[in-house]
Amino acid sequence: MVARAAWSSATISVRTVAPPHPPGIASLQSVNLNYMKDKQHFQLIDGIFTPAEAAQVLHSLVKSKIDHHSMEKFSNEERFGSDLSHSEKRLAELKNLDKALKEFFASVADSKQSLKINGWIEITPLS
Repeated sequence: MVARAAWSSATISVRTVAPPHPPGIASLQSVNLNYMKDKQHFQLIDGIFTPAEAAQVLHSLVKSKIDHHSMEKFSNEERFGSDLSHSEKRLAELKNLDKALKEFFASVADSKQSLKINGWIEITPLS
């Protein structure tokens, strides 16, 4: 089962669709998000964007991840004297990703071409 969450104001609706990359929404059902025994898929981004809109959406996601790992690294350095997590490595990867995205969007900035972005999140319980 694949759940698709859509946010509108303060409400959240979850739609289930057939995995792995459904062409559309099959039905609207209530899904228990507190208990997962199977792999779950959530569609985070699904839309057609101008290059500027796409750049803004993806830059915001990458920036959020960079901020998270920066805070985690700082916290680990303060508590343990060094970054014992994978944050430093992940920060470098995310900064490279951000640079690659900026280069890509710079190359398509003047085009009138629309961009389709389809971004999925996969969550797998490990226990």
